[in-house]
Amino acid sequence: MGKISYVILSMLFCALAGCSTTHEKWGEHATLMPAWEHIKDSASSAANDPHTWTPLLGAVVFGLGDFDQKTSDWATRHNPLFGSDQNARSTSDSLESLSRANYFITALAAYSGQGEAWFMNKGQGLALGFTARRINGEVTNAIKFNTYRERPDTSDLYSFPSGHTSNATIYASLAAQNAAYMNLSPLQETLWKTSSYTIAGLTAWARVEGRRHYPSDVLAGYALGNFLGAFLNKAFINPSYQDNLQIDIKVAGVNERQLSFTYQW
Repeated sequence: MGKISYVILSMLFCALAGCSTTHEKWGEHATLMPAWEHIKDSASSAANDPHTWTPLLGAVVFGLGDFDQKTSDWATRHNPLFGSDQNARSTSDSLESLSRANYFITALAAYSGQGEAWFMNKGQGLALGFTARRINGEVTNAIKFNTYRERPDTSDLYSFPSGHTSNATIYASLAAQNAAYMNLSPLQETLWKTSSYTIAGLTAWARVEGRRHYPSDVLAGYALGNFLGAFLNKAFINPSYQDNLQIDIKVAGVNERQLSFTYQW
């Protein structure tokens, strides 16, 4: 079993050891029709997140002069973390997979109620999480196909922004927000969030060291992934804002169940 598999199993054990008992249910108020004001507030909050604007500012700085090229040359010449270009590329694939696994672990470990409510809430939350990842991929590719930046290894013209990094970061953002629904102490929650973003950061650096991206590529990808993760989660999943759509399940008897939808215009 590989190192990544051991890490995933360890994370799963820790998550299941702390299944949440909070009254807030993950995925309970997931909606496709949030209020317009809520959409604007969510976008503003995501843009003001330090994990969004800090790397975006960094991408601008690296884009000035020849900082991008010099840093890329140094990283691929010395390979300080991963030893070689090939090892860095392979590790970036593994780290992206680890970030994805981390998201699913937190989504499954987050408290979503019991019985039929559990299945409905998990289904809603996971469906929107999968949709968020797809949106991130489409936006990333749209930018790639319109900027045509050549990669450091000159293999193609789709260097900006980094897809590996944006994918790893949207998973990290969603996982960090899911941690609030797990039965974790404040310290444990902070450590889980930090480790989630660390995986995304290492993915970004591995892409630079693997000669697949310039620093500004991965910083932009990080900012994009975090913005979409924070925005889509706050706008469509976070129950603290979902006042317009309510879904209730009532069990009156063994063979009698009621499902009600209430939408406030």
